[in-house]
Amino acid sequence: MKKIRLVSGKQAKKAYGKNKIINKVDLNEEILKKELGIENVEELPKEMFSILGEILLFIDSANKMEGDKNENK
Repeated sequence: MKKIRLVSGKQAKKAYGKNKIINKVDLNEEILKKELGIENVEELPKEMFSILGEILLFIDSANKMEGDKNENK
């Protein structure tokens, strides 16, 4: 027998919603050449940018959560 769990819309949105944070990282060619050693942006696959964006969102969310914990101490 399957159990059904009822949750509020607020809980579902918090669990499954994505934070819409604007990516503030500037990936211009100078930064790519200097930091990553990449000569041409065309060499990078487009999927790399979406993956990088998700990673940066995760890091930003983790930093905010850690900041909230530190403020409560």
